Amino acid sequence: MLDSVSNQGQTARILDPTTRGATAEISDRETLKQFAPTEPIPTAGFWLTWGWPAILDLILGRMAVKRLKPLVPHTFVPIIKLCSDNREKVDKAYKIILGYHEPIRFFDSPREKWRKAYGNYVREIEWACFELRKYFNKRAYEDLVINATADYIREVLGPIVEQMKQSTLKQREYFSKKSDLMNKIGGMMTGLFFKVFNITGWLAGKTTLTEVNLREGLMVMWYPDCQMLRAPRMKNLPEESCLLSCKGGCEKLFEEGIVKMTLDARLPETSCEVRMFIADN
Repeated sequence: MLDSVSNQGQTARILDPTTRGATAEISDRETLKQFAPTEPIPTAGFWLTWGWPAILDLILGRMAVKRLKPLVPHTFVPIIKLCSDNREKVDKAYKIILGYHEPIRFFDSPREKWRKAYGNYVREIEWACFELRKYFNKRAYEDLVINATADYIREVLGPIVEQMKQSTLKQREYFSKKSDLMNKIGGMMTGLFFKVFNITGWLAGKTTLTEVNLREGLMVMWYPDCQMLRAPRMKNLPEESCLLSCKGGCEKLFEEGIVKMTLDARLPETSCEVRMFIADN
């Protein structure tokens, strides 16, 4: 994966007439303070902190982040080194970011263990985006981050994504032959399932299904306070991670086929609407 992404990055850099190349400076310690966890720790009730939702997020989050974590050190950092004229400064800057990791302690709640691990991961991505955009034009930079992230997500969640697509198509076929009442009941059962087993909680936090129409293959999820933005506890919201790694990467996975997914991040707020639908035309 590194070879293909690195080649893509080098090509984009050569074709970019506005690139600063070796003249761009790697951020110093003072500049990197913007990535430090300084905001108050998010709070939640006892059930969301120690109960089943927190445990589920911790289990799913650990499995996903463990496999997504190499994205920065194995892909983005080598590309930054290829672009920079001082690889030692890149290593030094990355070590400073790693120094901002919040330690996960034994007596931390399941919610806090998940938040720290997730926040540490997002903080690294946001720093990598901050450095990468110094060397590429806007389009090349965004394509690089989106495609690299999508490749990693595909390796981790590829089978689940395909199952979601197939399930959406099968549900539409099944409920297209059923009455309005059955369609409504099916939507209510789907909403209940998400309320009990929010399998996306580790990614974005608490969610509500605002619209479900199984006959049309439509599902709309509302995240009032996305935890990808909150978990790192940075002074400035990690907007690049949100728009490129999350929104761009997830939408990229649904480019092929008629089942689509769009994310509407309401920045600078922390809410987001996710729409999954079937585009026949």
